[in-house]
Amino acid sequence: MTLHVILSSHMNNATLAVEDSDGFTLPNVTIIASECSSSQEVVADVTQVPCGLGCIATLSCIDDYEGCPVTATCQNDATWSESIVCEAVTCSLPQQADCGCATSCQFTGSDLRFGESINMTCPDGCSGNSTAVCGANKLLNVTNPCQPVVCYLNEYLPCKSDCEEDCKYDNSPATIQYNELVNLTCPVGCNGFAVARCQKEGIVVVSSYCTSGKVSTCKNCSGIKAVIDFIMKHLKCCCCCCCCCPCSDEPVKTDIELET
Repeated sequence: MTLHVILSSHMNNATLAVEDSDGFTLPNVTIIASECSSSQEVVADVTQVPCGLGCIATLSCIDDYEGCPVTATCQNDATWSESIVCEAVTCSLPQQADCGCATSCQFTGSDLRFGESINMTCPDGCSGNSTAVCGANKLLNVTNPCQPVVCYLNEYLPCKSDCEEDCKYDNSPATIQYNELVNLTCPVGCNGFAVARCQKEGIVVVSSYCTSGKVSTCKNCSGIKAVIDFIMKHLKCCCCCCCCCPCSDEPVKTDIELET
């Protein structure tokens, strides 16, 4: 006698009584229906639960793995008719990423797995440390952006020239960013000018070309021309000027660092 039995998932743990044509009853048989399963990195979207013989599923990779989804059928040996290859998502380094502060940072080191992070020191002109996380698209996503370095300006700033009073800042804003220059007004009774520049440490440096005394008509411009050249270099432009300086006393340039 040959007995053919088709098993399916809904018959799991069922008891089957078999009787032949002569009325002879075989011992009861317990049916255990095998289920198709998937590996740790694979998600199976099945049509029935449990997923036994004939069950159809869409196999895809979990978030930190990549691979092309496939449609597969559960076979009688509890394996899928189709296979899927899932590879871990990695972010290759070095990699450029927008780290805030209107700049792009170069992240270097060992390649990162999905969800892993890396820290780096912010570049000049920015403060803090930037953190980037490896995303599902294999790109770094900055979660802790750098912040611009800001210098705070007072209305009066020390000139440290032969003028007794401080230089004055007449304009707003009250803050300037890294490497930004602003003009200062020399104290009353002094001639020339001064400039303030924001350094990467958040310190204001004053370059003073203020001097006391009357302005003569001579064209001894060496001192003032030097600071004008300095300003024009940072402003990335050029100019042609003619200025008059005191003949007797050359202006003395003095740099003063101001903690802010």
